Amino acid sequence: MPREGVTRSGIRYLVHGAGCRMVADDGREVDVDLVVDPATGERVEAFDAWRVRWFLDEAAGDGLDTAVVNAACRRLAVAGSLREVVPGRWFALGPD
Repeated sequence: MPREGVTRSGIRYLVHGAGCRMVADDGREVDVDLVVDPATGERVEAFDAWRVRWFLDEAAGDGLDTAVVNAACRRLAVAGSLREVVPGRWFALGPD
């Protein structure tokens, strides 16, 4: 897969450093990093509170504090909706 392109569903992407930025047709952007999951040793697409806050600010301009977003991600991880790949820092979709 090239480091830059468009998926079949029309999402533009750009691989950068340890991650990938994806842009939808409406201009919204999502950025993830590839992080080694200590439990499996495999790389997973992960995000942190800063990236979630950045996406929310871009989509709705809500101005949430990063600490509030991080706490919400941790609650979702405890509930099983997210995985906490690196405690207090990196999260990924879906349970183990």
